[in-house]
Amino acid sequence: GVEKRPAAKRRPYQPKAMERAESARLDDGGLVLTIVGWTPTPLNQLLGNHHKAARLKKHDREVVGWAQHLVGLPPAEGPRRVSLQVLLCPRERACDRDAYWKSTLDALVHARLLVDDSPRWAHTGPVGFGRAATRATRIILHDLE
Repeated sequence: GVEKRPAAKRRPYQPKAMERAESARLDDGGLVLTIVGWTPTPLNQLLGNHHKAARLKKHDREVVGWAQHLVGLPPAEGPRRVSLQVLLCPRERACDRDAYWKSTLDALVHARLLVDDSPRWAHTGPVGFGRAATRATRIILHDLE
């Protein structure tokens, strides 16, 4: 007979640039998803070439989806307020505050952390910036109902 070799162990998929993901629950009931090694693609990089924009948005969807899978945050059942804190490396320049929303909201919908990115389901909160040794993004979610 034919002898079967044992199946090779496959490493779990992890998107490029993402080092790790962490979650926390705030005292007021909010959820925090921290993705170390990643910041959302700003809007100015999504304009122009639609093939490049699709590739960048897909990467953001994969990173947020994988981070959500790792930490196990509950899916959205109603409207949520979303706030961002973008941590940049020491010499990295920040974009406009509204530049990060497009790709971030689409990725959160894809990961089921938002029902939809329309104003009925996603209320955008403040965007803050900080400095850290490695880039990271904190996504803060508050259920509104």
